[in-house]
Amino acid sequence: MLLRAIRMVSALMGLLMAYTVLTGAMSVRIFIVPDLILSAALITAAVMPAAIAPRALLGANGFAAGVFSVATSRYVIEVGWINLSIRCSSSCWC
Repeated sequence: MLLRAIRMVSALMGLLMAYTVLTGAMSVRIFIVPDLILSAALITAAVMPAAIAPRALLGANGFAAGVFSVATSRYVIEVGWINLSIRCSSSCWC
């Protein structure tokens, strides 16, 4: 039952991401290739036989977590929620 739910969510995520990329709705062009690879991985893992589906879904969703965290980090830095500039006080030698 849980495997079926994870398959459906993964397939839905893969289809929605592929749709977003292929319709040109993405604002950051650098993520087109990783998102298409991610979509293919999620959809492929969702349709695997039951014997290997758990391992394939684990790998595909792990890859998804990495891609989403990089995209979120880029967004947070560009919007300015995190300031990465190093501020030196007068007591340090920079």
